[in-house]
Amino acid sequence: MHIGFTGTRNTPTDEQLIILDSYLHSRKTFHGFTTFHHGDCVGSDHAAALLAQDRGYHVISHPPLDSRYRAFVRSHKENTPLDYLERDRHIVQSSNLMISLTRKEVSLQEILNCENGTSRGGTYYTTRYALKHNKWVYLVTPKGSIEYGVHLENNTVELKICQKTSLKSRQLKPVLKLSQNVSSVKKKLQDNK
Repeated sequence: MHIGFTGTRNTPTDEQLIILDSYLHSRKTFHGFTTFHHGDCVGSDHAAALLAQDRGYHVISHPPLDSRYRAFVRSHKENTPLDYLERDRHIVQSSNLMISLTRKEVSLQEILNCENGTSRGGTYYTTRYALKHNKWVYLVTPKGSIEYGVHLENNTVELKICQKTSLKSRQLKPVLKLSQNVSSVKKKLQDNK
């Protein structure tokens, strides 16, 4: 089973890293997911690919044609570079479910509705594309809000998980000390700056 990933060029927050690491662990351990697809850009793609590697996933890179923001993450397989949106569609088509890390506090329904709005970046585009192609999307915002949903025919999102109570950074500090994966990834990201 394959997980696809989309995220911004920003480095994920501590909340996002901890939730992502936990989710990757549970999907692999309890649900049989073994393969992780990412877009090989700096920021969220880079961090997520490192976490997936640390969790033992078979990591597949879908690099962009324009290498200006490319992270060059070592992966088990590297696909042919494609333009950004074509690459994003390929990640979705290759995956059973998607993980989306945003840089703003937003809901899946808001992303689905903003097709002609101001937020038309790659993360929103890929999330909308996944929803419209009946992929489940696991959305994690910077403050740690979580939604897990799928698109319905009436242009709404059916939510299975909706945790709007955000984790506070001070609550996460003890958890960060316990999570070797997250600490290791944070160090690797710092070393690459």
